[in-house]
Amino acid sequence: PMQSPIKVYKDRNRYWTGPGSRRWLASKIAFGDKTLIRVHVYETKPANLATSRFVENNQREDTSLYVRILDLRTAVQEQHKAGVTIGKDIAVNLGLSASTYSKLSRVSDDEIVMENFIAPRRVSSLNIASKLVGCKTVEEAEAKYAKLSFTGKKLQRRPLEGRKRS
Repeated sequence: PMQSPIKVYKDRNRYWTGPGSRRWLASKIAFGDKTLIRVHVYETKPANLATSRFVENNQREDTSLYVRILDLRTAVQEQHKAGVTIGKDIAVNLGLSASTYSKLSRVSDDEIVMENFIAPRRVSSLNIASKLVGCKTVEEAEAKYAKLSFTGKKLQRRPLEGRKRS
């Protein structure tokens, strides 16, 4: 059974699911059609759907950085329309730390990084993408990416034999 309610809104004579639709579908598949779920019903489309979608999708581990950034752009536009323009206030509304919001925003605004690394799914790490921000040319970004890729490889640590654990 689902822990938190899904959001449903009415548009003309139909009901549409908002945030929570995937949870509803998963519950339906797991428990069948007779499962009771909690629902928040809105008579009109809620004003903060993009923000809710971002908050919900950002918690998922399988959401790509590209999708997160596209959702962020839509949610930030929604926040601006609601009169929220200060970065730290937007970050709070989106459930992000100020530093994560700053990184996402800077990556989102950098055309070289978005077009050459994020959109083609070459970079999936926000930390690596944020280190590429500010490069003046694609060549400069490629060189920096190559250096980050080379130095970013983790070596597996092997336990030392006979070493006592403390």
